Amino acid sequence: MLKNDSVVAMSTVTPNSHLMIVSQRGYGKSTPLASYPSHSRGGQGVRTFRVSDKAGKVAAARVVSEAPGQLILIISAKAQVVRITLEDVRVTGRNTQGVIVWRDREADDYVASIAVFQESDTSSSSSAEATAKTPSNGKVKMSSTDGEGENRKIRTKKTRKTTKNNRP
Repeated sequence: MLKNDSVVAMSTVTPNSHLMIVSQRGYGKSTPLASYPSHSRGGQGVRTFRVSDKAGKVAAARVVSEAPGQLILIISAKAQVVRITLEDVRVTGRNTQGVIVWRDREADDYVASIAVFQESDTSSSSSAEATAKTPSNGKVKMSSTDGEGENRKIRTKKTRKTTKNNRP
């Protein structure tokens, strides 16, 4: 890697997969992994996103399949969540900026992360559904099933205030 480069994400790949990238300012794109050449040891990689003041730096990158019904949750630093489908994101080449997939409501807000889920078939009772429940303890559990049938869980914890007499 070059001096100013950093790793944003890494993943295993499957045939016919795409790389979904979202920048801090809300620009996103989907690029077929077949567009990326393989390198041997010592390679410095290839450019995959055109960073600019308008688009910002790469906030998140995920490998997604071409299967229909892929949901993308875009989460901002100030808890704004936008849900889009993978079909809403334009398939582009490697060294491009992408299109706007998220707009900030506040000037100092930016994309913090993305999550990818498989949209469930609501007519089938045997399929796993993406659910979000808020139990009385304040913890949120979201679960879904990805294309491999493997359950993934995302858990956020309720923040705990610290005082001088009550340390965590």
